[in-house]
Amino acid sequence: MRRRGISFKIILAIFALIVVLNTLQMARSIYFPAPFAEINIFELLEPPLNIAHRGASGNYPENTIKAFERALEKGADVLELDIWLTEDFHPAVIHDRTVDRTTDGEGFVSSFSREELQELDAGYNFSTPEGEYPFRGQGLQVPMLDEVLAAFPDEPIMIEIKRPGVASAEVVARTIMEAGAQDQVFVGSFNSHTIEHFRRLMPDIPTAASWKEVRRFYLLAHAGLAGWLNWGFEGLFIPPNEDGFPILTAPFLAAAHAAGRHTFIWTINERERMERFLEVGVKGIITDYPARLLEIMAERLP
Repeated sequence: MRRRGISFKIILAIFALIVVLNTLQMARSIYFPAPFAEINIFELLEPPLNIAHRGASGNYPENTIKAFERALEKGADVLELDIWLTEDFHPAVIHDRTVDRTTDGEGFVSSFSREELQELDAGYNFSTPEGEYPFRGQGLQVPMLDEVLAAFPDEPIMIEIKRPGVASAEVVARTIMEAGAQDQVFVGSFNSHTIEHFRRLMPDIPTAASWKEVRRFYLLAHAGLAGWLNWGFEGLFIPPNEDGFPILTAPFLAAAHAAGRHTFIWTINERERMERFLEVGVKGIITDYPARLLEIMAERLP
């Protein structure tokens, strides 16, 4: 019985310590937060940022030049895109490992050369709620990263490296350098080895946390510690929930504010959810419908 009493006291002491640390972390996030990490061209924009997920992908074929153009016309502050490598090591702007879902082709992106990939119809499978396919045969291609950077030289761009490995990091880094886009981009990858290698190659370019870093941040945030630490990333790309488990919690957001790290949440398309996350103070919302988010943000202006 005595041993049980001692164990209970230890548990109670640990719980009390966590409560105290979380209270201090919350206080720091409100009164003494670290300056937010610098994100080059993003510093010119007033948060919360309207971030177009694969362009205006709710109404146009995702990750195409047309989707990016329309996103900017509809009020997006930032373009978000994905990268896989072609067979000849060009960074293709496409979300999936294969071309099946978004084009009229079949197979892995890595099985196509740049030229072969761009012969596919990137608007082929986009359909309207009425079951129509308005972008088939309209000449939409899978763009390469260098083409997107050339087409939008003054726009902030978030790049997610989907293909894991050092080769992807090196190709993306070289493409950014050749385009002179170092002050234009924010780069992330959920694969820790990929983003760590990219950081070694281009230490001055802001990056997002890998999924491993997100998990570590989450655990330390709820222990009341994350807000006091210096992190190797500038931003956190997170969904509100993962398999029904909440990620964007009060301790998580407080820790991000206290540590000066930007929080970007994806993919938010419903009006009520947009309003809710704007209310809690995220630094940016990633959405398929930038026009809808712009409208809601305008309604919130005094």
